Amino acid sequence: MPADHRRVTDLFAALLGLSDAAARAAFLDRECAGNADLRRRLDALLHAHDHPTPAPTRPATDPTRDFPAEWPELPEPTATADSPAAGTEIGGRIGPYKLLKQLGEGGMGEVWVVEQEHPVRRRVALKLIKPGMDSARVVARFEAERQALALMDHTNIAKVFDAGMTPAGRPYFAMELVKGVPITKYCDELHLSIRERLGLFVAVCSAVQHAHQKGVIHRDIKPTNVLVAIQDGKPVPKVIDFGVAKALTSKLAERTMYTEIGAVIGTLEYMAPEQAELSALDVDTRADVYALGALLYELLTGSTPITRERVKAAAFTEVLRLIREEDPPKPSTRLSQSKESLAGLAAKRRTDPGRLAKEVRGELDWIVLKALEKDRTRRYESASALAKDVDRFLADEPVEACPPSPAYRMRKFLRRNRVAVGAAAAVLAAAVLAAVGQTVNVLAAREAERRAVRAEHQAVADRESADAARLAAERDRDRAQVAEGEQAKARTHAEAAKGLADAARTQADAERKVAEAERDAKQAALVHRDGLRLGSEAVLVRPNDPGLALLLGLEAVRRYPHPLTYSSLYAAAADLHEKRIITTEVMSNQHLRLGLDGKKLVVASSMTYVGQNSGTAAVYDTATGKKLAHWQGYGHGVADLDWSAAAERMSGRIVIDGRNFLDPDRVRAAGFIYEGIGR
Repeated sequence: MPADHRRVTDLFAALLGLSDAAARAAFLDRECAGNADLRRRLDALLHAHDHPTPAPTRPATDPTRDFPAEWPELPEPTATADSPAAGTEIGGRIGPYKLLKQLGEGGMGEVWVVEQEHPVRRRVALKLIKPGMDSARVVARFEAERQALALMDHTNIAKVFDAGMTPAGRPYFAMELVKGVPITKYCDELHLSIRERLGLFVAVCSAVQHAHQKGVIHRDIKPTNVLVAIQDGKPVPKVIDFGVAKALTSKLAERTMYTEIGAVIGTLEYMAPEQAELSALDVDTRADVYALGALLYELLTGSTPITRERVKAAAFTEVLRLIREEDPPKPSTRLSQSKESLAGLAAKRRTDPGRLAKEVRGELDWIVLKALEKDRTRRYESASALAKDVDRFLADEPVEACPPSPAYRMRKFLRRNRVAVGAAAAVLAAAVLAAVGQTVNVLAAREAERRAVRAEHQAVADRESADAARLAAERDRDRAQVAEGEQAKARTHAEAAKGLADAARTQADAERKVAEAERDAKQAALVHRDGLRLGSEAVLVRPNDPGLALLLGLEAVRRYPHPLTYSSLYAAAADLHEKRIITTEVMSNQHLRLGLDGKKLVVASSMTYVGQNSGTAAVYDTATGKKLAHWQGYGHGVADLDWSAAAERMSGRIVIDGRNFLDPDRVRAAGFIYEGIGR
């Protein structure tokens, strides 16, 4: 059966991305099963690709005119696939190197452990092109890898020591011998924890970032190209195999094998969506960021984002579609779904099955999914940015990655299901248009019917409104008549209530006055009783303490001015022959002096007010309490009082502004009012 040309093109492009002969054979067996014609055509294309007719120049009209105009000149090989070159067996020599052991073999080259004998003695790895694979394209790609490695100087990248050409014309280069195992195998065999795996991963990111800074994109980052070796007792990851690397700088690009249109470069399980395009010419450093994300996914879950089982089972074009369009589940989700193998995965990560998914859930999910974004503008901009976010997680700091928004998820869903969504949208639009048209007609008919019903209801409502207005007018008239009668009754009630209130108020005033009179009488009786009691106490204490008796007598007179209280006061005063200053609640700083005959008592106050002349002095009859004379109007304190020998008039010695006034005439001259004392 003739093979479809498009299918042949797609499969051939996929074969070009496989450098291993065994991988190519397995791919052909799977894709060409039962189709001998397809297998024959693909074998012919591969043979033509690997053994091209020399073409040193290209015409100006060639569709690939952007490629270098001439390939580097290479010496003609002296060995063919049918006659293996001498010196490639164990014990043979290539330049200064003795072949000890073959480490591995790929689609176009082989790697040997060799011993360098001069100028220094050491063991290194030597990589050279396989016999029969030394076509111009293969040699150019081999030379590109050699130049890329020579540019780099990083702890985590295998170093190039030497380069040359075998006598048979096969190029080779000697590089650092990495005695290590793939990073995933190393982590699993030593049961490294999640944090220990992340520490190794950060070193890998550092190596890839160094390659990017040197203008090299690896394009095939996977566990077998990241080996972990022990140096000084510490694990050190080494990035190897830059055989499919792409140059970013013009200097290196001069010797780089350009990717052919339709060729798919890389390993499918770790390939970025832009590499899965059949014209993957626009590949930048973010393709390596995606591959690092796939490597981190496998370090965490033990599985690649698109499982190897699906890659093996699906057709090649379907695998490319999955890479471009299908988002992988979150690492924590993949772990939760791995029920049968979860215990083994947890043991290899030195944790419990119940805790493994919890350790990964959240920030590590976000970091991995950001690196695996299909849209490269949403990925980390560089390998160092990815490493910094992992370092933030290890330092328990906030990471930059965050879950995608609902709007972004919706856009991704619509992009993945463009055909189905478009068809559904078209059907929905047609249904909506039909429904809208029918709805418009139904609504128009219903609106006409509603207008007729509304007109009829309006007429009925108008009649009912007129009847209601007439009834309301009649009710208002009746209410007005009732209101007038009620107002008349209210006025009558108000006048009666006013009369009752006036009477009650008059009665209350009378009762209040009676109560006040009774209260005043009671208070007066209490005061009088207290005055008489104090007078009696003054009489009792006078023989022992005339001073206290005088105070009691004064308080008794203040409360109850009665001959009995005056008698107790004057009797106490008669016992005192010196000046006393008595302070009471009524007068402050009072001066009292009893006459020599005991019949007259002089009382002078030294209380003054600012701006006022309020000082007073008075003479009382001790028998009757009658005021006989008084002074008033002076504004300074009283220093002393005394009686004349005749005891008929009072002479005051009053200190005012530092001057002494010894008789009433001089007091009068100073502005005081003086009245005689009953001459």
